[in-house]
Amino acid sequence: MYFPRRGPPLNVVAVAHRGATLDVADRIEGQDAGGDVPDPAGSEAAPDVTRLLAAAAYLDETFRDEAIRQTLYETYRFIAPSYGVNIGSVVRHCIASRALSRRRDVLLSGLLLVGLWALHLRPEFTIAVFVGALIVAFVLTSRKTKLRWRIVFSVVAYLGITAFAAHTLSLLMAIGALVVVAADTYERRYRVVARRMNATDFNADAPAYGREHPSQRASDERRIAHLTDHQDGNVVVYSGYYPFKGSGIAMPRWSWSIAVDVTKAPGERDEPGPSDPVAPIEMSEVYAHVLRAMQQADIKGYSAAQRFYVNGRFPGRNRELFFHPKGPHERFPKLRYVIDEVSKLEDQPEAMVRQYADIKVSAWDSEVILSAFVRFSRISDYLFIEVTYYLLPPLQGDYYEIHRFNRRPTPHEFFRSFVDSLIAMPVLWLKAPLRVARWMARPIGRARREQRIEQEIRENRRFDFGALGSVRDSGSEPEYGKYFQQTDVERLHKVIDRHLFTVIREFLKTKGVDTSELDRSERSIINKGIWIGTQNGNMIIGDDGKITGIGDDDEE
Repeated sequence: MYFPRRGPPLNVVAVAHRGATLDVADRIEGQDAGGDVPDPAGSEAAPDVTRLLAAAAYLDETFRDEAIRQTLYETYRFIAPSYGVNIGSVVRHCIASRALSRRRDVLLSGLLLVGLWALHLRPEFTIAVFVGALIVAFVLTSRKTKLRWRIVFSVVAYLGITAFAAHTLSLLMAIGALVVVAADTYERRYRVVARRMNATDFNADAPAYGREHPSQRASDERRIAHLTDHQDGNVVVYSGYYPFKGSGIAMPRWSWSIAVDVTKAPGERDEPGPSDPVAPIEMSEVYAHVLRAMQQADIKGYSAAQRFYVNGRFPGRNRELFFHPKGPHERFPKLRYVIDEVSKLEDQPEAMVRQYADIKVSAWDSEVILSAFVRFSRISDYLFIEVTYYLLPPLQGDYYEIHRFNRRPTPHEFFRSFVDSLIAMPVLWLKAPLRVARWMARPIGRARREQRIEQEIRENRRFDFGALGSVRDSGSEPEYGKYFQQTDVERLHKVIDRHLFTVIREFLKTKGVDTSELDRSERSIINKGIWIGTQNGNMIIGDDGKITGIGDDDEE
């Protein structure tokens, strides 16, 4: 079963981050780090999910770059939660993988320059070839390049590399580049992933590969300190169309809403005469009762928490509420992820801040997480109940390939690694100088960007502080990985619906409200468009709005 895709695909949610080059240090720590943290919802990190994403940091450089952009480069935006993942561990390995890539790119850049010099071309031709190589590299590294142009320029890259066979020294440089890429591939697959990230030896708290020195480890811990327990907050600041960042893909067919008249007592509908008055209903009471009851549900991997979803353009209008006090050495304000003053959030306009009961059930060791966002509001005589379902699907299928790597590679694995390196070498070789140039120019870009962003934050009260994407979302597939994952999630969805109706019905009865309308809605919603009943002695079956009669009377 394929899930409906959201607006942008998962691998482009961080496109707007491309120019960002800002690292975070100690974004949230100390006494101002927040107040009481709510009960975690899907925040218990599953070792396998964390391990697979940490391994993906070495094997999938696109995912690695997205994770770094979303967590380390955006010092001013909110960081979306990554449920079921030890996000600090994943980012620590992303930093280590980037160090390996920089070493490889420096070597490849040197070999490329020597190889071009060895061809003994005229200066103008040498410059033209080098510029052409940079253009090809730029097109292949750009996220805006369409697939057909990627294929065309990849073919150009492979054909261009064959020119190095024209001279012995340039041919040796090409062979050297292949050796560098093959060594890097072997190191990532076997020295790092197979030996350190197998199910037996992986430790999420251990230092990353090549970063074992105390000074390097301390530097990594300082840079990821702001990610600790970030997904446990009661506030999520979002940007874009969907507010539920980090919770996966919307499931519109499962979502529902109803309005229940809460001014009518049971006796007022069918039986004339006096009835007990209906007690007043406060929204805070409804949320408190539902959260308390849902937290007691005896379901494995089940959790519920209160959360407020804030439009990213709103925090700038109320900085005292949404930001920590700015320290003397801090260039940017620090967004809160826990706000104790819940009453102040409840008083904000609904267009900017909305309260939800966030119910999550993790299954398959957190490979899939089903979220139900429940919202209550009072409109005249009616209690409006809105339930929105999201599903965080399994990780990308390629990430599970690490289970096929042996600690000591077989001849077949050696050959496969060599072939993969041979295929990847031309493109990586041409990209290397451009990547090195970007790396060296990063301090200048960082200073200019910090200056521009600081001015925007200071002068623009509608600056967008919202999160654009989530690390877990970036590493997820848009479909189920196994058939039984689908059946298990559908079962959990039905259980949550049933439990919700039971809890809401109990609350309304304590207030003296007639629940017959809620009971009828429950039958309709639980059956999801399939209704079975009787009419004039015949059985009536409804499916998606169509009615079919079964009985002696064939007339409609």
